[in-house]
Amino acid sequence: MVGVDRAAAAWALAISGVYSAVSLAGIAAFGAIISGSPGLAITGIITVVAGVLPVCLVLIGIRRPRVHAVAARAISFALRLSQRVVRRPAGNADEISSNLLEQLTSLRMGVGSGLLVASMALANWLLDLGCLICAILAIHATVPWPGVILAWAVGSGASSLNLTPGGLGVVEIALGASLVAAGLPAGPAIAAALLYRAVKLGLVLAVGGVTLLIIGRTEPQVVEPTL
Repeated sequence: MVGVDRAAAAWALAISGVYSAVSLAGIAAFGAIISGSPGLAITGIITVVAGVLPVCLVLIGIRRPRVHAVAARAISFALRLSQRVVRRPAGNADEISSNLLEQLTSLRMGVGSGLLVASMALANWLLDLGCLICAILAIHATVPWPGVILAWAVGSGASSLNLTPGGLGVVEIALGASLVAAGLPAGPAIAAALLYRAVKLGLVLAVGGVTLLIIGRTEPQVVEPTL
């Protein structure tokens, strides 16, 4: 993150990941239910809870002295290992760890901010789902409404695995197969999956490239904690 110190960046990434995973799980569970697969909904929710719960426990428990001390030792160990291997970051590992945790525990999120983050995470996934539906309509195919949400969730889940850069290849196969299972013929399913990915991935790369150019020209000042 540009212009944000490391503690705030770590907090933002952790919180956004939790909200994003929970929102995706909620939509996927709804899709599984309306497609007649409540078992998949329960399995998906359990999987997300198993992944999100440890993060939540760490963020909450890190303010307790005992957990704080364990986290400090773990971070210091990781920093020393990094300093030996790649010679970064510079400075005393214990001091860096202490300052990072002190800033991290000082951050708070109000109810209003939490609701805003939750609504943005939900809107992000719903618009993503809308992109897939528009791709199916754009090739003049019939949207398999009972199963389209679950098919989209499978593709989104495959993307989060990060097996390839941007999920390239993996998402297209998973999404195409899921659309076929939802009732869309193989040809339209593959075409819709490729069009959806071209729009989604292409726009992300375009916006990211423009953003990097802007950042490179403006050269923002990065506020870092004193180590």
